[in-house]
Amino acid sequence: MPEIGFLNSGSKAEFAHLLAAFRDGLKLQGYKVVGSTPKGSKEVRIHTEWANGDYPRLPSKAKSLIDKKVQVVVATGGIGAALAAQESVSEIGSRIPILFTSGRDAPKPGDLKANAKALHLAMSNPKIHEDNRHKRLRELIGDSAVICQLINEATPVYPEEGKWPKPVKAGNVAELKTAFETAIKDHKAGALLVSGDPFFNSKRAEIVKLATKHKIPVCYPWREYVEAGGLMSHGPSLSSVYRRLGIWTGMILDGTKAPDLPDADAGHREFVVNLKAAKKLGLPLQNLAKLLLKADAVIA
Repeated sequence: MPEIGFLNSGSKAEFAHLLAAFRDGLKLQGYKVVGSTPKGSKEVRIHTEWANGDYPRLPSKAKSLIDKKVQVVVATGGIGAALAAQESVSEIGSRIPILFTSGRDAPKPGDLKANAKALHLAMSNPKIHEDNRHKRLRELIGDSAVICQLINEATPVYPEEGKWPKPVKAGNVAELKTAFETAIKDHKAGALLVSGDPFFNSKRAEIVKLATKHKIPVCYPWREYVEAGGLMSHGPSLSSVYRRLGIWTGMILDGTKAPDLPDADAGHREFVVNLKAAKKLGLPLQNLAKLLLKADAVIA
């Protein structure tokens, strides 16, 4: 009977709502998630493994899922999870389907084999100065102010994707504090971009607290940050992404081969503003009005 492996680079606590969205996608395909051994063709059990932002643990977590004889692996939270799943599948000579999210426009040739399929978030745009999040910050602070970008070097990226505006680096909680201080004191940053990184997302509460403490405008990749008190975000709806992964998984269990799944990206990008956070920053009314007029959603 169908059993599913769900691998995530982040933490269960911070990604629980996305796992719920994934389950919703399975339900839309007619599947019922059960806690025990599935008894019917439309019953499934989900085995989860979480790396908690510690990316070197991904290979062992992926192997744990493969050892459970799952019929499909859903690797989420960055390309690193997909690569770890592919490595574990290849080691046993299997062709277990792997579904994953990709922050790139498309995986590079040779990255993953034919048993893998990506739902593209297309948010790691190498032309960062043309990125919508960058534009929103420029509208807010002007063309001359310095914008820094928070990046995690542990996240696999291609060289051409490393052209960040004034990068500040963090790979753990202690480094997050240092990164904010570096951006403000050393680079005299007037605003900050946060990269679409699963570790950052799992520590979004800490990042939002640092932004509030330093009173610096920050644009985030996903609305979860804004719901946690951050200023604004521009990016795909992660709940929609994970729901679609659930639908794809149901299609795989129904007999569709991974390469035959319809190509898709994350769909609509939403611009979300937290009005309370904006007022705390004391933003000029004219600039604040521009943000609110363009927002798809406003959190009061």
